[in-house]
Amino acid sequence: MAKKAASKTEVALPYSFTDMAKAVNEAADLAERAAKWIGSGLDLYNTRKSKKAAQNLSELAFGPQGTRKHLERIASGQGTKADLAAVGAQLETTAERVEQSIGALNKYRDRLRERDGMAAMQKLDEIVYGPVGKRALRLRLRELAEMGREQEPSQDQIAALAKDALSMIAKLNKDLASLHDSVIGLAAKRK
Repeated sequence: MAKKAASKTEVALPYSFTDMAKAVNEAADLAERAAKWIGSGLDLYNTRKSKKAAQNLSELAFGPQGTRKHLERIASGQGTKADLAAVGAQLETTAERVEQSIGALNKYRDRLRERDGMAAMQKLDEIVYGPVGKRALRLRLRELAEMGREQEPSQDQIAALAKDALSMIAKLNKDLASLHDSVIGLAAKRK
């Protein structure tokens, strides 16, 4: 008896399980690389926003070269009407920049809250609108500058207002520095 040859038929499927597994694996790798790339882009975007917010915070600080030097002279009793006029002139010169910075920081509030928490957002509000904030301080300085336009302002009263303004400036600058460093991540790097 003759043996019948076993018939072996192979069916080649166009997409085998192995090919499909490789394709899924490659798609997952591609998705992972895309996520990293998008994440890097978002990190860059957030870093740029944080740096801009930090720049706007530093714009609100009082440096020693401007209003502070006049206030120090006034507070010591050595101030003149020219010092009071210089305070008023400095307020006018910086008004637009300060308002632009405040506007930009108001737009940054939600991002700050999401990134650093509610306390950081409240600190920003205090810096801008609080009783020792930038807006309150500018009102105090305007009041002081207006006193220089009076006939004979009281030196003691003017000196007391200047001392109060300098105290407010010291607190504001300290708060600005703290929030600034937090926004750009320096606080975390120092720990």
